[in-house]
Amino acid sequence: MCGLVTMTPLLPCSSSFARRIRTTNTPAKGAVKSNANRKSPLTRNNDVSSGNQPSSAVITVTGEELLPYRDLIAMSGYDKAASSARESICITNNSEMALQSLSLEITYLDMQERMLHKRVSEINLHIPAGETRTATFNHYDPQKTLYYYRSKPPRKYGIPYKVSLSLTSLTLICD
Repeated sequence: MCGLVTMTPLLPCSSSFARRIRTTNTPAKGAVKSNANRKSPLTRNNDVSSGNQPSSAVITVTGEELLPYRDLIAMSGYDKAASSARESICITNNSEMALQSLSLEITYLDMQERMLHKRVSEINLHIPAGETRTATFNHYDPQKTLYYYRSKPPRKYGIPYKVSLSLTSLTLICD
């Protein structure tokens, strides 16, 4: 594994750290839209939906504003086999809000800690509060010769590498 990356406790939705807030009129999770042609409202799980759905705020945090959010996101279980064109990582949302997306700066290092490559990867993955999901994305190595040093080494030729992960932005949904 690559080590654990974490962020600090979440401040309320009205926090001054969340400077870019966009409010949307999206229905709450699990809500059902009503049909004007029907005489009775639609229901789901015995809840009657109404036309007045609560809106949700979308909070995007970047740069130094991420410092108070350090313990919110835990990343573990990084993996990439030599024969694979994809890499994966487990992301845990420790906040009280749903995670909509995040940006990771990934630095690839050889076994002597020299940089091989650096890139930013945008991950659009809905993770409900308190849950973990696996994010899978394309690897930058087109020749498929690199493999994560904790993965199984290839039978033929392969170059082991390590990663350093750094969160560069975070988007949360405050219902």
